[in-house]
This record gives sequence, C-alpha cells and structure tokens, in this order.
Amino acid sequence: MRRSTLLLLSCAWAVVLHAQPELSITVMLRNPAPYALEQWRSDPTIVQVTVSNLTSSSKRFVLDLSLQNQNTRQEVQTNEMHPCMPVFELAPGQTRTLNGPELICEPSLVYDATIRTQLITTGAIPEGEYRFCVRALDADNRSRELTSSGALCASTQVQWYDPPAIVRPVARDGGLRCDQAIVLNWQPPIPVPAPGSVVYRVRVVGMFEGQLPRQALEAATRSETVVDAEARPATPLAPTTRSCSICSGALHRGALASPGRFRHSRQPRADRSPRAVARRAKARSKPSR
Repeated sequence: MRRSTLLLLSCAWAVVLHAQPELSITVMLRNPAPYALEQWRSDPTIVQVTVSNLTSSSKRFVLDLSLQNQNTRQEVQTNEMHPCMPVFELAPGQTRTLNGPELICEPSLVYDATIRTQLITTGAIPEGEYRFCVRALDADNRSRELTSSGALCASTQVQWYDPPAIVRPVARDGGLRCDQAIVLNWQPPIPVPAPGSVVYRVRVVGMFEGQLPRQALEAATRSETVVDAEARPATPLAPTTRSCSICSGALHRGALASPGRFRHSRQPRADRSPRAVARRAKARSKPSR
C-alpha cells in the first residue's frame, strides 16, 4: 500500500512538473491603438511582447498572434504553419522583448473576409474594442504549445478620427495679405486625441481661376505653395517669399485655398480618413440608373 501511494505521488509530481510553462510571455499594447494599418507595420511601440526562457535548455519558438474585435468577433490571426513565420531562440534564462514589425509576417496573416475588404478599401482597422493574444509554439513541432498569454491577453480600443475642421480664416477673407503672417485656427479631430499625440501639417496654396480648393491643393507645385509646415492652432505662419505674388493674386480673388479640412501629417494629400475613403468606395459601388 505504501509503495502504491509513493508511486501515485511520484506520478502526480511528474504531471505538475510537465505542466509548468517553459516560457513566460508579457504583452504590452498601446491603448488606444491607431487605426492606420501602415502604423502597425512600421511603429515598434504599438505592440511589445516580452518572452523569457524559464528552463535550463535553449528554446526555439514561433509566436502565434490573434487580434479579435470584441464587438463583432471579427479576427485577424497568424497561420502558425506558414513558412515565413519568424523563428526566435532564447538561451536558458534569457529574456527578449519583440516589437510589432519583428513579430508580424504579413503573408501569414489570416483575415476575416469583412476586415480584409475594409483594410484593402480604407487601409484602416475597424473601430471597436480589441483583445490581443499570443501563444508560443515549439518551432519544430508547432502543435506543441510552450506557453500563452492566456487570461493576460492585452486589450485596446481602435477609434477612427475625423479630420480637424478649419475655423479661420474663412473663404474670401478680404483682410488677408501676403506680406503678413497667416493665423489659422481649427477644431481638433473627433474624438479628441491625447495632448501631444497628433502633429498637424498645414498647406496653403495659390488657387487659380476655375479651380476647386481640393484641386488646388493636389495640383500645386512647390512655387505655388504659400505655406507647407507643421504647426499648432493659432500659430502665425509666414508665407514664403517666392510665392508672394501668387499668394497676392489668390487672396485678391478671395480664394485662400482651404477646403475646410486639414489632415494628420502622416496621411497623403487626398483625404484618406477611413470614413472619407469608405464613403467614396460606397459611392463608386452604387449602380447607375
């Protein structure tokens, strides 16, 4: 009987030892997270995963990732069997912090069909509350899980920002002069971002007869650009000398080329906010009558 009890305890202890994770994982995810897919590709501070080897032997592993929208249950995850999945190795007791660009191999990503369509159309992740989870798998036997973030999956929120709206100057402001600084005021994006988290790029260009403001902004050459600078609201912006004559002509016709919208400095000239792109895509898809 004593021998049977000892044998049973030995087996139970062996199971406990076997169940101990071989790696530990800590996940840090920016909250709120940016909606632009390009930022997830390039910014190493959005996602950071810290992995530690808890064993006395080296470990080779891949990290299986999943990002799930808690509102819609739509998901983006990695295909752990894809050959492009990055393989990491830790020596006994070693700890390493990996960031987004290191973690993601884009060909390995598997998208929900709706998310894929939206990413292609707008370049933006759908709005919502998200949960980001990580599993570490044996690089040589990817059906074997070494550890996972489990209940410690990171949570974040993704919001789409409408571009800030210009308040002043208004169109056809007769008091504007080319030899004086231009003072622009605008309302912040909605929802209002955290202080210091947004950089504004302001462009003011000469507008020729028959042009729409958006056409002027997109077609202006360097010599036709009055102001092109990063700025804060109510900051005086000095027109460039080379564009003074064009500026005078534009202002004389009451046509300061301001379409009433500014954009974040990282976005291209056309209004690429997700809502604007989605509206244009929807308009193109409407059948003609």
